[in-house]
Amino acid sequence: MTVTALDAFGNPATSAAWWKTKGLDSKGLAVVLDEEAIPKEDATLSTDTITGEPTRKLPRTVSKEYSHSVRLMPKGRLLNEVKLVLKMGSGSAKVRATIAGELSLTAAQPGAPQNGVAIAKGARTVDVKAAPAEMFDLVPLDQGAFGMRVMVHARDPYGNLDEECEREVVIEPSGEGEERVGLPDGGLVRLVGGVAELTGLVRGGARPS
Repeated sequence: MTVTALDAFGNPATSAAWWKTKGLDSKGLAVVLDEEAIPKEDATLSTDTITGEPTRKLPRTVSKEYSHSVRLMPKGRLLNEVKLVLKMGSGSAKVRATIAGELSLTAAQPGAPQNGVAIAKGARTVDVKAAPAEMFDLVPLDQGAFGMRVMVHARDPYGNLDEECEREVVIEPSGEGEERVGLPDGGLVRLVGGVAELTGLVRGGARPS
């Protein structure tokens, strides 16, 4: 992500001579880039409570090799702060968008003007899509006369729902004997929009009649 200072007319303020007159040609201008992740509405994620405010949990990542760049803050905000320095009016920072939805970016000077240079805040919002699915999770819904219903979700390495996943998957039963779960159609389900519903699960390997 590149952050560039603009002049009063909206042009890039990247004149080396101007920054030199301000004494900022060598040390640059300090800027803080605030990131706020705004998750896409996903009813498959459970909720948590922080300081009495209900909020969505961070999606569960595949392994310790993956981690979210934002942190869950009071009132459910998912925030991260990156510090950078603008040299001759421009600077770059690495932004890791790990939550599908929107990422709101705001660049501002921390504290008082530096060497008399005061620049207004700049903001931009970008869309973030889930990466290709790397795992599947199963969420039990309810138990009825015809067996249990289970939802299957395709998720990317950061736990986001991959809505572009359109494929068939096989759910493998677990347990032995009476504990073994019987699956209709051999456990074969087709994901549409990254989601599928499997019905008729029963214990003991039998199919409901």
